[in-house]
Amino acid sequence: MSEITRWRSLLLESLGLTARFYGREGGRSEGPFASLNLGAQESDDPYHVALNEVLVLKDLDADELYLPKQVHGKKVEVVTQMRHGVVRGAESDAVWTSVPRLAVGVLTADCVPILLAHESGSFVGAIHAGWRGLLSGVIGRAIERICRVHQVQPGEVLAAIGPTIDAEHYEVDRQLAEQFLKKKADLGGVIWPDRRKKPHLDLRLMALADLRQNGLCGGCVELVGPSTSDPRCFSHRLSGGQTGRQLAAVMKR
Repeated sequence: MSEITRWRSLLLESLGLTARFYGREGGRSEGPFASLNLGAQESDDPYHVALNEVLVLKDLDADELYLPKQVHGKKVEVVTQMRHGVVRGAESDAVWTSVPRLAVGVLTADCVPILLAHESGSFVGAIHAGWRGLLSGVIGRAIERICRVHQVQPGEVLAAIGPTIDAEHYEVDRQLAEQFLKKKADLGGVIWPDRRKKPHLDLRLMALADLRQNGLCGGCVELVGPSTSDPRCFSHRLSGGQTGRQLAAVMKR
């Protein structure tokens, strides 16, 4: 078994937090799920997924890892109680907590994983933002919710954006590009220089713009790790659809 591949957010860890974006290496899964697959809804062997859960819990040094059931929506969840182990939670695409040693995370294989924290380190969060989430406004909803709960300003929140599919490998149909140009033109990210050809989307650029438009300062957002075209990452698009899911997680120590 190879070593676990991970990319740390130096920005968030400077607050005394644990903030890591994992790749696909260092786990027990086999075949298209090799090897650190955390996606329980995929057709991987549940025993291998359970072994991978143990590995990441140990690597994070967490008492619990909370993973919401992602549905490409904009529901936001706040976790207030520790349950221990890996907890597969309710449907949502953003999750926050202020409980120490309770890591919150999201699973991706091309979509945008975002880890966040208050500048004091008092609460942390994670967002899963695919193109549906970007269109529906999951990033703004998540930031608005936690700032209201904790009575803080968006400018006090820091974020790290992890491995995401790059624009070169994310060709989309005309209708989807036109939706973004109509509803979310201010995010940029639609690459369509020749209208005779299919457009491409830069999801990472869109997420960065969305964070800034929702009040985060330019120096408070960090880009971490490669694109998912890197062989150390799972990629749904590049694998043809059958692949694992990699973890992004953040924890207040």
